[in-house]
Amino acid sequence: MVIDQESHVGSDGRDRVAAMSLSTSGGIRRWSPLQTAVQLMFCVASLLIAKVAYAGADLEILTSEIAGMAEKSATPGSPHGIALDMLDAIGDEAGLSVSYHFLPWLRAQKMVQYRPGTLIAPLTRTSERESHYLWITHLYDYHQVLLTMAPNRPPATIAEAANQRIGVLRSSAGVDLLEKLGVHYQAGETETMNALKLAAGRIDVWMVPDVVALPSLRHAKLDPGKFLVGGTVGATGSIYLAASPAFDPALAGRLRDAAARAAHKKKLQAIQQRYQLRSE
Repeated sequence: MVIDQESHVGSDGRDRVAAMSLSTSGGIRRWSPLQTAVQLMFCVASLLIAKVAYAGADLEILTSEIAGMAEKSATPGSPHGIALDMLDAIGDEAGLSVSYHFLPWLRAQKMVQYRPGTLIAPLTRTSERESHYLWITHLYDYHQVLLTMAPNRPPATIAEAANQRIGVLRSSAGVDLLEKLGVHYQAGETETMNALKLAAGRIDVWMVPDVVALPSLRHAKLDPGKFLVGGTVGATGSIYLAASPAFDPALAGRLRDAAARAAHKKKLQAIQQRYQLRSE
């Protein structure tokens, strides 16, 4: 949709463009000079807050709350999850401090592309995303699995589930996979929400990374014994630490070297074992 802006000529003879926005009814609403000033002040304040929040950290990493991968602390302390624990280990190895900024996942993915000094994790590397990011280092792998609520038999393949209501995390690699396969789905804001929807009968099948399923059920205070695991979907997914394509190449190299040292010292493997993932 194209929105035309009305041009006005001021007393000094110069064109002035009226500030406009879309109203909730779909029409065009002009902003008064005061409203425009307030909006600008809000944007500037947001940028200043973000700058202050990360002024003390060497690395700013955008993330989103994903059970088992990246979780806010319930009590004072550092965020945790397999991805964040690995990033802490890599930061320690590089001698760099790390700060995490939790955002809705789609917003984090968009924001990092336009902030050259910012990183993002845990991000699945896919062909659709390949050119939009600098892929700094591989963290771990996972598989998409199909879950149902007992006694419903879980599908062994995605083809078996094609006519059922499938829940998946919004803006995730799972969405890209289902769209590529031409399978309809319902997107949930969090995996915990998808678990609750499955328990309530609002979806029939939940497609979720294997490392995320159990922590999500626990977060939702659901009994894992009441859920059945079926087949896997697609190829193995690979989780990365990524950044804007304009990220400092020297710093990217420093992080890759630190990740290699952490792996050589078995630090990353120990974290994998703690989260009960396969160690390659």
